Amino acid sequence: MNKIFVILFVALLTLSQFACSSEESNSVNNITDTISDVIIQQDVLSDTKSDIDEQGDSVYNDIELEDVFFDVVMDISPDVEEDIESADIGEDGSIDEDGGYKDVFSDIEDGGDTDVDGGTGPEMISVGNENNEEATSLCFNGEEVFLAGHSYNSDYSSSDFFIARVGDKTLHATHNNSEFDMAFGIECTEGGLFISGYTGSSGSFNGFTSLFNESDLSFIDSLEYKNQTYNLQFFASKMLKSGNIALAGFTSSSDNDAAVYIVTNAHQLLKKYIISEDNDQEFYAVDEGTNGNIIAAGVNVVNTTTWADMFVALFDSNLTPLWEKNFGSKEMESAYAVRALSNGNYVVGGYTEKDKNTRGRDGYLIYLDSDGKPLWEKTFGSEKDDEIKAITETEDGNIAFVIMENIYDPFSSIGDAIIVKIDKSGNIVNTEYLCPDCTVNAIYRVPDMSYYLIAGTYYNPPGWQGESDAMLIEIKDF
Repeated sequence: MNKIFVILFVALLTLSQFACSSEESNSVNNITDTISDVIIQQDVLSDTKSDIDEQGDSVYNDIELEDVFFDVVMDISPDVEEDIESADIGEDGSIDEDGGYKDVFSDIEDGGDTDVDGGTGPEMISVGNENNEEATSLCFNGEEVFLAGHSYNSDYSSSDFFIARVGDKTLHATHNNSEFDMAFGIECTEGGLFISGYTGSSGSFNGFTSLFNESDLSFIDSLEYKNQTYNLQFFASKMLKSGNIALAGFTSSSDNDAAVYIVTNAHQLLKKYIISEDNDQEFYAVDEGTNGNIIAAGVNVVNTTTWADMFVALFDSNLTPLWEKNFGSKEMESAYAVRALSNGNYVVGGYTEKDKNTRGRDGYLIYLDSDGKPLWEKTFGSEKDDEIKAITETEDGNIAFVIMENIYDPFSSIGDAIIVKIDKSGNIVNTEYLCPDCTVNAIYRVPDMSYYLIAGTYYNPPGWQGESDAMLIEIKDF
């Protein structure tokens, strides 16, 4: 197992430690707005040549689909953890007659308090079975919402990746004889549903992409990607304006090297760029700017025993590096989310350690201009651990992000999810409590609409449904 994978992602393979009890959620007034005292900016533009290796062979020839029924639809009041009710469900487990996304949410009683600017409060759907599901990504094709993630067995010793259609009663899991099959990206393409992640066993992983039929979720084809003899893991995807898909993650041998791949929706590898430096670099987020540039963000482990920096890199549409920069203090920082804004700037979110000796964390947000110069940086958090997990641009040109507040375990990120709206100067405009005992991995603003879709994991489902369920939250008029 490589060093940084153990440091930052041990939770993915040891989630049996998630026996976390629900704690009383704090008021959003606990969110503070302070400027980081020490920010070190280093320009570490790499001249590393990108060498394109063999793409790999077709896999999953014997793939099978397993229909796993779920019938738990939950409405959680944003302020009262105990207010959980089941929606009307047919005898066959179906949710509604049409199975449509909008119909599903309209079947759920209003989710609770009205927020400060007229919203109706969040509504949540939790889907799963006796296994342990975790939703990592979502896509919306204009009519339906699809979730992707992974489903662990009861003791977390293996996993399959899954696709779920919101409004459909069936969760489809794939099986291909690997110990761990992890999905971290889903894109709604013209060819179907494009899934990405990694597959293999502990310490030996290959990146993969799979294509599924959108209408019935049937498997079409798949491909593994290898970088010489090194491990390769994809942790994020982005549908580009060209119709191709950008994948971000890292390769690993003795050190980890941040990687960006561009592939077609037919799995053809078009370009890739590997950042090879002395330290460990990893990407966990990727986005495309209005000019076609591609921005990726993650972590640069400057010193594996004391501290790491938030790591951000910008590429043109051909993956030619434009700049690479580290941001952080003397403690430890990492990025989970990045967003290219309509004004040409960028916002990056993650966490910063308050004190590396006590491991206390605050949510950490940096606002960059097109050249990577920080215009401001701020921390947000409570008296416990906090992390910013997902970012989007609002319809009115502000920024919305989801912060995990009062995290019970900094490796698991389970806690209370709160959505925060700030203006382009970093001032808080609005906040809304989302859910307890959960974690959030993705946020999506429905184009030309005043609502957001948020995907993640709910860790307090009924006992017969395992320790976690995939989760989708809708919040309107935020």
